[in-house]
Order: sequence, then C-alpha cells, then structure tokens
Amino acid sequence: MMSGGITSDGVKICEAAFERLKAGCPVISAHVGIDGSKITAGIVSVEAGFDRGYLKRSRGSHMPLIARIEAYRTECSTTSNSKALQMAVAGSECNTVIELKREHH
Repeated sequence: MMSGGITSDGVKICEAAFERLKAGCPVISAHVGIDGSKITAGIVSVEAGFDRGYLKRSRGSHMPLIARIEAYRTECSTTSNSKALQMAVAGSECNTVIELKREHH
C-alpha cells in the first residue's frame, strides 16, 4: 500500500509534468511538439516517469489533476478545430482567387 505522502508526491510530479507539456518543454522525446488536444492523463503519467495508467479516476487525490487535463484538452480541441476551420476557409478562398486569375489569363 502507498502512504498518503507518496501518493501526493506522485500527483505533484504529474502536475509538474502537465505544466511542462503545456509549456512545450517535455522531457520525453516522444512528447515534443504534442498538440494540447492530444494530452491525456496517460501521457502526463508517462511524462512524469510513471506507467500510462498511474493517474486514475478512482483515486480521489488524482481527480483534480485529471479534471484540469481534460479541461485543457477540450480547450485545445476547440481552438484547434477553430484554427482548422479558419485554415480551410482561407484555403478555399485562395483556390477561388487562383481559379479567377486563370480564367482571366
């Protein structure tokens, strides 16, 4: 059994890992450049040096961090979808301009 001190230390390590991921400064090379919408509790756990399943909903002390991870991921997904839509619109506008130029030449 883990004592309360070890568990809270593990959560603190995971919180630091989450902050590194958000800042774009991970220590795990596979996490370099990861999009915020792809950050999960499992990725945070691995970044912290634990196995992917370390952070669990069933552990009360983990829930606040898991909730923050999910909120951040949702926020990034919304932002990414908005950016993707803006890029798609801009791309279609560029194609229209190119087609109009071809018609006039």
